[in-house]
Amino acid sequence: MTEFMQDVLDDIFRTAAAASGEAWTTETHAGVSRVLAITPEGLVPVAELVESEWEHADHIALHSPATVISWVHAQRALLANLDTLLLTANLVLTDPAAARLVNGAAERAVRLMVQPYAARPGFNPAWSLAD
Repeated sequence: MTEFMQDVLDDIFRTAAAASGEAWTTETHAGVSRVLAITPEGLVPVAELVESEWEHADHIALHSPATVISWVHAQRALLANLDTLLLTANLVLTDPAAARLVNGAAERAVRLMVQPYAARPGFNPAWSLAD
């Protein structure tokens, strides 16, 4: 599961970095709502939305490349911390029940992380959460 999630994060990172890596904002005027990249040169249009689509502008801006890249770094750090937790727990816990509890919690955390990608090739149906 961890390798699958790392691959997902690599793909997301590459896509966000290719989209400039900038933060985005929105502005609305004259019947058009625009999503704008915040660059050193100023605001650069990313998308223009007609009035019937305005509710999507803020949502799009929330998923700016800069935000996505930051999210990927946080997810990678979480995976690394879970790996460290597992290694440490398996080395220092002498109670097998406690070790199983820690291992189960770490596995559950990774299982939760991969759920949004269930439709992605490589997802193992065994990773799905039981209803």
